[in-house]
Formats: sequence, structure tokens, C-alpha cells
Amino acid sequence: MKPLRRTHRAPGFSLLELAVVIVIIASLLAVALPRYRDAQRYARTATLDNMALLMIQAVDQFHWQCLAAQARDRREDCREVRVGLWLVRGETGYPQAGLDGIGRLVGLVPGEPAADQFRVESVRLHGQAGLKVSLRHAENGTCELVYLAPAGVGQRPEITVLQSTCS
Repeated sequence: MKPLRRTHRAPGFSLLELAVVIVIIASLLAVALPRYRDAQRYARTATLDNMALLMIQAVDQFHWQCLAAQARDRREDCREVRVGLWLVRGETGYPQAGLDGIGRLVGLVPGEPAADQFRVESVRLHGQAGLKVSLRHAENGTCELVYLAPAGVGQRPEITVLQSTCS
């Protein structure tokens, strides 16, 4: 005699199994997505921090080259200083806030690899010439760094990373 119930099961997933899988995936995404976004924000901030450190090193290198040129050539302007292979424009002993100045030293001129990652624009803040550098591929925030030329002789340039704009 045959049993009254069917023992054969249809191939595939039951509705209950599908619901359990969807709940598990949704739980994982609820935990993983915020961390992924935080990792992106940290990466953008780290990229700008590295650019700021590179600018600080470039400013120091330009300044020392300027001092050496002043001692050697007995000139005081340092309008153009050769740093490595580059002829860099400067003022008051430090690189200008532009692509011919600090932009050339840190590789922001068109054709350099870093130029593809950053957007560069000249600005004037508080009466000082400045260079605003922002990440080109930041979707939500702008992630900006600002290089302000020295206000006068004996002052250093200001380099500020605006981390509040990175989101």
C-alpha cells in the first residue's frame, strides 16, 4: 500500500528558506555598508593628509634652495629657484600659491600622475593668494586642502586640510 502523503519534494528553495537568506543578507549589509563608507572617508582624508605632508616637505626644500641661492648669488628675491629638475616660482622665500609654484613641486601640473586625482583652483583668502586642492572623485564631500602663500617676509605658508568637508 502506498502512503497517502507525497514524499517527493519539488526542486528549489522554499519561501521560508528564501526569507531567511534575505534577512541574513540584509543584516550583513546593515553592518557592512556604514563601515565601507567610513573606510572611503578615511581614505579620502588620508590622501589629503599625505598631500599636505608633501607640500610641507616641498615648502622646506624650496626655502632651503632659496637660502642657498641667496648665499651663492647674493640675490634676495627668489622669484625662480631650481628645485631638482623644476624651475619653481616663489615669493618671500617660499613657493607661490599656483601651479608654477607649489603645484609644480608636488606634481599637480597637468600630465603628472597626481594631477588626475586632484582638482586645483586659485583662490584669494584674507587678501592672500591661495591654492585650493580637492579630490576629483569625492562623491558627497569636496575634501579640500588650502595652501595660503605667506602674508609677508619671515612668515611661512599655511597648509590646512579641511577634514570637515570629507564625507
